[in-house]
Amino acid sequence: MNNILETLPEVQAFMERIRSNEEDLSVVLVGSVARHTQSENSDIDLLVVSKRPFEGLSLPSRVHLMHSTYDDFLKQLENGEDFEAWSVRLGVVVHDNGLWSEILIRPESKTWPSWQKKVVHGARRLFLANKLIETGDLEAATEEMLYAVGHIARGLLLKADIFPLSRPELEDQIEALGYPHIASIHRELRTNPDKDLRFLLRCQAYSKRLLVRLSADDYKRCAAERRKKKRSKQQRRRENAARSA
Repeated sequence: MNNILETLPEVQAFMERIRSNEEDLSVVLVGSVARHTQSENSDIDLLVVSKRPFEGLSLPSRVHLMHSTYDDFLKQLENGEDFEAWSVRLGVVVHDNGLWSEILIRPESKTWPSWQKKVVHGARRLFLANKLIETGDLEAATEEMLYAVGHIARGLLLKADIFPLSRPELEDQIEALGYPHIASIHRELRTNPDKDLRFLLRCQAYSKRLLVRLSADDYKRCAAERRKKKRSKQQRRRENAARSA
């Protein structure tokens, strides 16, 4: 087991329960800790893959537990989602009752993640950040903007046939690809969460330009979907108000 996991008694208790579980399941260390690129503030990310939904133990606040069933994990791989692709390529196995070994030999494990999906994910995060900016919640907007910029950076890398790594490494990758500005923005959002409105608005404008550059059609579809949902919500409000009058 990774040394950092051995220092946390709560994680050791969790792993004891995993080992005593008779079901087929696997635990994989993912994220920056798996790559030994973590900072002092990095979370420890553990992925549990099992045949059926799994309920884990309570874990320390810095330990993030993710779960997927075997079938769902393969489906996400086949659909080109990059988290699952990252896990099979770079995850560190800490326990395997056979499921993870099966996944690694499946043809889905070789699927290249879809950069078009990063446009969709990035646009949705950007729209949410914009909504939070409008409500004045700059702290939450900064977090959403970080996700948006991260999706954009990953989309640019995947489109260039470069596999994205964890957040600190991602900045070096995207800078080497020729996008130093987005690397700088990502680093600033990641290391300094107290951002002012002007900085967030600049991030918003720059992120939109990059999303359109990646795929104008995909971005337009996301924007049209957002407008449709907004109109539908407004219509429901008007109808509710009319019934209450």
